[in-house]
Amino acid sequence: MSDPADDRKAFEEQYGSVRSQGARLVERRALGHDSGSNGYTTVHDARALVERLRLHAPRFLLDLGSGRAWPGAMVCEALGCRLVASDIPHDALVDARAAMRSRGVAGHVVGADGCWLPLQSASFDGLIHSDVFC
Repeated sequence: MSDPADDRKAFEEQYGSVRSQGARLVERRALGHDSGSNGYTTVHDARALVERLRLHAPRFLLDLGSGRAWPGAMVCEALGCRLVASDIPHDALVDARAAMRSRGVAGHVVGADGCWLPLQSASFDGLIHSDVFC
């Protein structure tokens, strides 16, 4: 069994590493985006979330385990709602804030473990999580 502290450190290092042009090209061709994702959510998957959620401003969407928050930011941009992106790695959250800003999405970035979110119950109108290991 692995040590959770080692697992967390390795996970955080993934977000801090520089990706090659080849990796970016593969991501664009395979997933339809170039966000530096560590997961497998496609643009098609994110569009399906837009169809299912049906949220509108001033609603709040929680993207749990958001990483760089590209799916959550894309969904909120399409629906006109606000985003709360939550994850652990600092580098991912910095990128999440930039993704939100570039798409004109209002909201917040929260550095927290999904099991212990510093948020009140019933604060959100919708929740997404993609490629999150629980």
